[in-house]
Amino acid sequence: LNFSTYLNTIDTKDFIDGLKYYPKEYIWQIKTPTPFLASLRNVAIANNISASFLYDKSGGKGIYDKDWPSPIDYCGYAGGLNPETLHTELKDIEQVVQNNTVWIDVESNVRTNEVLDLDKVKLFLEKASSFKETK
Repeated sequence: LNFSTYLNTIDTKDFIDGLKYYPKEYIWQIKTPTPFLASLRNVAIANNISASFLYDKSGGKGIYDKDWPSPIDYCGYAGGLNPETLHTELKDIEQVVQNNTVWIDVESNVRTNEVLDLDKVKLFLEKASSFKETK
């Protein structure tokens, strides 16, 4: 759910009640963490709703912003990640998240002429594989 633009209009009770009708794992795409969002997530968890954050300052536009926020629990990072610069960007994210487990998200920058480019996806996954968690 990408609702960063509508944060000022969210009624917490109505929002949580609405999510209860659709028991899914929710990813909330946000531009930056705020105390309100952290409390909203806590309310969701208290109501048995699985919710985590995807930090994307570009709002889904695939624009890179080097200022990665500190993680709140299990979260993801997006915004300008691409095969050519992924190693450097993941090093920057790694510095912020330290030992926390996070995920990354990409869409815009693995496309050519707005069509998913499997060669770019393959290259992206190859670059990301050196950062994957080993168990």
